[in-house]
Amino acid sequence: MDEVEAVARTELQAGWAVHDADGTPIGEIGEVGDTSFTVVMPEPAGLTVSVSFDDIESADQGRVDLSMTGEEIHALHAET
Repeated sequence: MDEVEAVARTELQAGWAVHDADGTPIGEIGEVGDTSFTVVMPEPAGLTVSVSFDDIESADQGRVDLSMTGEEIHALHAET
C-alpha cells in the first residue's frame, strides 16, 4: 500500500472537494470504501462515479486531486 492509499483509507471523508487533473472542481466525495470512493458530480445533475484510490494524485485538508481529467472521469460512468 502506498502513502496516498494509506491516507485515503484513513482520512478521506464524505463531503471533501474533488478536483480533476487540471485542478477543476468536479464534485465531492459521497462514500469511501476499502479501495475506492464515489464522487458525486453536480453536472450532469447527481452523476455518481466510483473512483479507485489509485487515481488519487494528492489528498489533504478536505481536498482530493485526481490524476484523471474530467473527460476521463465522465467516461468511467459510461463504462458502468
